Amino acid sequence: MADTRTLEKLIAFLKADLLFACCWPLRPTATTCQRIRNKIFRWLSVLHGMVMVVVMVHTIYSNRTNVFLVMKLCCELCTTVEVPLQIVCYAIQYDRLQYVIYELEDYCKRAKPKEREVFHRYIDNCKSVYVCSICAFTVTALLLTISPLVEPHPFPMDVEYPFNVDYQPLKTIIYLHHILVIYQSYTQVCSNIFVALLLWFVSARCDILSERFRAVTKFEELRACVVEHQELLGYGKKVSLSIRYVMLASLTVSTIVIIFTGCTFLSRQPMAVKSTFLIFFISSLAKVYLCAWPADHLLSASMNITHAAYDSMWYNREVALQKNFVYTLLRGQRPVTVHVPCMLPTVSLNYYASYVTTAFSYLTSFRVLLEDDDN
Repeated sequence: MADTRTLEKLIAFLKADLLFACCWPLRPTATTCQRIRNKIFRWLSVLHGMVMVVVMVHTIYSNRTNVFLVMKLCCELCTTVEVPLQIVCYAIQYDRLQYVIYELEDYCKRAKPKEREVFHRYIDNCKSVYVCSICAFTVTALLLTISPLVEPHPFPMDVEYPFNVDYQPLKTIIYLHHILVIYQSYTQVCSNIFVALLLWFVSARCDILSERFRAVTKFEELRACVVEHQELLGYGKKVSLSIRYVMLASLTVSTIVIIFTGCTFLSRQPMAVKSTFLIFFISSLAKVYLCAWPADHLLSASMNITHAAYDSMWYNREVALQKNFVYTLLRGQRPVTVHVPCMLPTVSLNYYASYVTTAFSYLTSFRVLLEDDDN
């Protein structure tokens, strides 16, 4: 028998693991002191990330003639910029996220055994992908953390500060600063799992409602399903609005990193040098997929409600109900999507495929240009 507290354990783990991502809002019942503490922590995290951004920009400007170093630092700069950028995006949507998370936690507490079975089925289907992703991100962060201790080059290796850092205790403070920035970048990458959790939760509720529509035997049950359908569409829209700019920021950063890493792969650099960029390349593609997969599933899950509603007993009721029910069917044909008008198309696996195809087509064009320059 499945553990009945699996979902609660998952939420507790993500809440602790993503503390420095500042994506998980406080409960509406939080005290004034807790809210002040949360805001101070959030903006200190933004300030800490911005300090590293300024240092990297200074280093890029100082070494602008070293193309390889500039490309490497640009990849690191993009992942570092993502720290303050996404924290600000979460802060802007704080009230909406607070409502969304409160509904998620409250619904999980009140969930019946059949509803929990649906949640557990989703967890079983997705856990291997997300657990492997978290492990890969964790190993990457650990390697980046210990590399200055084992590399023959003195620390800091690539980053240059406008002052001397070769004496203690400043050197140790700078190292701890780098560790914290790496951990912040790790949590922001993992915050895509937080975004995916919200999308999977809405998909699970769509499946639960579809089963209820198909099991309807009384008029009262049918009317309750229609009301819940309208509430679920409203909740799904709030989820989409609360995460769409986070996804846009993540996709923008991933695109820039893919371009820089791809250009390095296509250049005439030794494999030892190219392998340095492999981590950035794979993690960027993985970040996009971790969000595109649940967004695509939500498209089909929200559309399936319409098919389930059509299969219910609405045609046995009076004409007035049938006319009202037509609106429900028409409204259900507009699925819950994640998009930003004029900036981000509907996120799905089709979008992910076109995203990867476009990225590789650009890289192919760059390769042709590089070969022409060599000739």
